[in-house]
Amino acid sequence: CPIKNLNAQHIDDLVRALVLDHARRAHRLDLAALGPTARDHHVRALVEAVEVDADRLVLVLDESAVHDAVDAVREMRRAAGSRTASGSKQHEDTVPTCPFQPRIQAIDTPGGPRTKLVLDVQLKRLDGRRVLLAPDGRDLLSTVTSDGEPVPRPHLVRALAQAHRWRERLVRLGHSVEDIARDEGITAARVSHIVPLAYLPPETTRAALTGTLPESVTLGELMTTAASG
Repeated sequence: CPIKNLNAQHIDDLVRALVLDHARRAHRLDLAALGPTARDHHVRALVEAVEVDADRLVLVLDESAVHDAVDAVREMRRAAGSRTASGSKQHEDTVPTCPFQPRIQAIDTPGGPRTKLVLDVQLKRLDGRRVLLAPDGRDLLSTVTSDGEPVPRPHLVRALAQAHRWRERLVRLGHSVEDIARDEGITAARVSHIVPLAYLPPETTRAALTGTLPESVTLGELMTTAASG
């Protein structure tokens, strides 16, 4: 069953993004401002059930948990005001967000009001792992800072830095692929796959370094594009 092979971290991030986005839209509640530990505590309290199918992701939220979250955010803001007055800085955090708004259904249950969020999805394999994408192939997830700025993926930044550094050694210093592989403790084939990234179009490199490259574009795809260029 392909559902069993889904990347758990990807699902966790998507659920977190949907809950944070819903809290902002429906309740004007910025749970991300609490910092990762308190934020995730309240996200877990809100989520009563998660259902993942081949074509949709369904969340059931316990709306009664919103009140505790509101109190926590208010307390955080009071404390943040005190820290600001004393010159202390607030915690910086990255936040997952979903650019698609799920369908929303209110449900009355004996245990109180519930909200069902239904997001249309499709399954796709990326870099050897199964992830969920929008039906049109676009990404369901992006990562931003607390100020809404996109966050680059560290492994892409690292690979690009290696590519430019190794190209410098090959072109300007006259080192061989084998020299680099020996110094780095990796195979010569790996060096040969990474170096072409230094020749990617400037706009692609810029997007990867600034976090604006779509999540569905993988390192493997970048290496294939670079090698064919």
